[in-house]
Amino acid sequence: MYKLILVDDEEDVREGVLHEMDWESLGFTVVETAENGQEAMEYIERLQPDIVVTDIHMPFMNGLQLAEWIRCHDPSMKIMILTGYDEFEYAQKAIKLQIDEYVLKPFSASDLQAALVKVKQQMDQEVAEKNNLLTLQDHYRKSLPVLQHVFLSSLLTGKCSLEDIQEKCERYEMDLSGTAYLVSAIQMDHNKEEKNRYLLQFAICNIAEELVLKHMPGRVFIHHDHVIVLTMSESQQEEGVSQETIRTVEEILQSVHRFLKLTVTIGVGTVVNDLYELASSYQEAVQALHYRLIHGNHRVIWIEDVEAKRGNPLIFNDMKEQALIRCMKVGTIEEAQAMMGEFFDVVESSTVSLQDFQ
Repeated sequence: MYKLILVDDEEDVREGVLHEMDWESLGFTVVETAENGQEAMEYIERLQPDIVVTDIHMPFMNGLQLAEWIRCHDPSMKIMILTGYDEFEYAQKAIKLQIDEYVLKPFSASDLQAALVKVKQQMDQEVAEKNNLLTLQDHYRKSLPVLQHVFLSSLLTGKCSLEDIQEKCERYEMDLSGTAYLVSAIQMDHNKEEKNRYLLQFAICNIAEELVLKHMPGRVFIHHDHVIVLTMSESQQEEGVSQETIRTVEEILQSVHRFLKLTVTIGVGTVVNDLYELASSYQEAVQALHYRLIHGNHRVIWIEDVEAKRGNPLIFNDMKEQALIRCMKVGTIEEAQAMMGEFFDVVESSTVSLQDFQ
């Protein structure tokens, strides 16, 4: 039922309209009547009706003044004007006020009923659209964790620009702020129950999330066959960030074995300073996992423990590739030579393997 307030300075009109209409069957309930706009304002503020049906000519405050006040205080409230043939100039002003419907005097009960039915249909449609929007918003909120995990997974591919990252962090309501980031990759060791692999992976993710939340700022999510632990820190001490991460993933490794009777191996990359560099840290974590063939399973392997630390790692991600292509297409020869010079300077100053260079 929609709440309605009837406003008219003539008592016989108010009483006639009130008793001649079958309000309930029309979907309305008359919560109050008023004899002028000023009195109606008090009822509107207190009762918050869905629609106001008002005459134009009234003492103290006429119908158009009331309509103007309503539009300022509640633009969504429906307004129906009762107007006479000799009030054309008022009707013009009513149009400017975006009056929802008007009925010409003298009017019959059927005239008023038809106008009310028309307004109710509009109100029903607006309610349906609002409910649909709320449903969509609810679905979006429920889908947000999945969208966040997909976005985090995309960061490991190195294909997100800084602008994309900032825009998606805001859209998906994620605070990934930090000055140091580190990726660890958890991989299950040989599992005889292959059919339960995804369930076990989800269980590992839950254990990791609980311990990361307990010990350090970070995110946990699944990427392909790995459960990823993303460390986020404001610390400037890379060694401290690495050691804190290693302690945490060591506890994850032991907890997984204790609660799931399952062994995992965890590879830990090196610290990077920007989110768009996470692909580099992830690749190092995966590379660390390869060393379990030498060192064995069920352990944490930090890439810096098994490979010489590279002071200036070779990173040539999509952003640098796009910059180079753009320079080659529209830049000058000097700019292209300068960019290639910078690239080979990095190659010469980095102790990179043939695999890294390829």
